[in-house]
Amino acid sequence: MKTLHIMLASGENLPNLIPAIAPIPDDFGFKTNAALIVTSADMRTQAQKLKLALEHSGVKSTRIFE
Repeated sequence: MKTLHIMLASGENLPNLIPAIAPIPDDFGFKTNAALIVTSADMRTQAQKLKLALEHSGVKSTRIFE
């Protein structure tokens, strides 16, 4: 099953990053395949940092929506 992880960009990226990349046993099938980061103009830099971290961790498709 493919999953989309939707997150809100904030001053703290770890609460978004950890659930998206945490290893989950295959029988659950919840590994994040794609992510959508919703951000305001003020949090744009944080959203870009989160996007880079997700891509570095193997989440192939990450988009920022402002």
